[in-house]
Amino acid sequence: MVKKILLWLNKIFSWGWETPPKPRPDFVDNGVYITHEEFLEIVRTQLGDKLGKNVYIRHTDSEYYCPSVKYCKHLIATDKTDEEIYVPNLRDCDKFALLLKSAFVRDAWRTRTAREVAEMEHVVQAVDIGGGLFRVQRASHCFAIFDYVKTGGAHSVNCVVDDRLVLHIIEPQSDLWFSPQSDEIVKVLAIIP
Repeated sequence: MVKKILLWLNKIFSWGWETPPKPRPDFVDNGVYITHEEFLEIVRTQLGDKLGKNVYIRHTDSEYYCPSVKYCKHLIATDKTDEEIYVPNLRDCDKFALLLKSAFVRDAWRTRTAREVAEMEHVVQAVDIGGGLFRVQRASHCFAIFDYVKTGGAHSVNCVVDDRLVLHIIEPQSDLWFSPQSDEIVKVLAIIP
């Protein structure tokens, strides 16, 4: 009974449970790895005075993978978060940011062959699922939920640090990218990688 309810909720909210992994892009992404401390320095440097004194930056992992812009755009293009329907106070900006963040979390957990696992660096966990396949988790993408104050109120979006160590802001409702120095951002409230 509980499983039927969860599957029903999954269909309604498109949570993505029990769905096959998305196809990998047809190119290899040679991103870079950074520590949490390096992430903090990039955020401080590139946001400058937009970073409030009481900003909340959650420490979720000790190491992050910074993918290329091309790789990020591929993941965002194959994700369908921007096609969801906005519903005030229910399916609003923070839920959109969570959904897009989940696409990057799922991408870090992929099914790979034993040979691919042997060639990988920074494998956090590899679970043998049989048939010569492993479910692998590498370091999390340097992709976060980004809450800020704008003219007219607060807003939640996403941010990513790319392989050139540049911070980008992404609007999950439209997949548009903008600069952390945009006039849209008055003051940053929280960053949750």
